Amino acid sequence: MCIFSTFNLITTLYYGIALRIKLSWYSRKKRKKKKMIKIFLVNKLEKERYTRKNIEKIAENYLKIGDIFFDQKNMRTAFRVNRLSIPKKTKSKNKN
Repeated sequence: MCIFSTFNLITTLYYGIALRIKLSWYSRKKRKKKKMIKIFLVNKLEKERYTRKNIEKIAENYLKIGDIFFDQKNMRTAFRVNRLSIPKKTKSKNKN
């Protein structure tokens, strides 16, 4: 039994470390992508002669839209509302 408990401990540590590395990599990648998108939008909107304040607001809203649309909680809610709008057939039991 002792062999299995040490094995479980080692596998838990291994997967915990692997998960932490993957999450930190994903966070860095996401921040880098947001920064690149923001730089692109700022350059594009400066050519259109928007004010700096408006450019910042447009860029922030553009980045927030992706988070809102692809948030798992919002996606589940949207599909659940669709399911709830369809009426269910009710079964009535006859008492004899």
